[in-house]
Amino acid sequence: MNFAFLDPHPVQNKVFRTNARLDETFDQIGLFCRDQRLPTYLDNASMGQHPRGPDYGVFDFANLFSDALNKQSLNRLSHDKKGEFLARFEHKVSDHTPL
Repeated sequence: MNFAFLDPHPVQNKVFRTNARLDETFDQIGLFCRDQRLPTYLDNASMGQHPRGPDYGVFDFANLFSDALNKQSLNRLSHDKKGEFLARFEHKVSDHTPL
């Protein structure tokens, strides 16, 4: 059993958040498998440290959409514009980011 997103990523040193605002964790992937080729919880400490080894993360597509629609990343928008964008984003697209 492995829930890699519950602990901080060893290279990024942060817990990945899975909503568009990147302030909450809604989605988790639990790996229940006996296949010896797949990483276990014990392998999480070395995730992302080997070029060909297993890794995981969150695709920040809200920021990508902001770049495309607003011609600037979310962190460069004013507080009000960022709030408006994220509120529209939550209800028209989805606020769950792909893992």
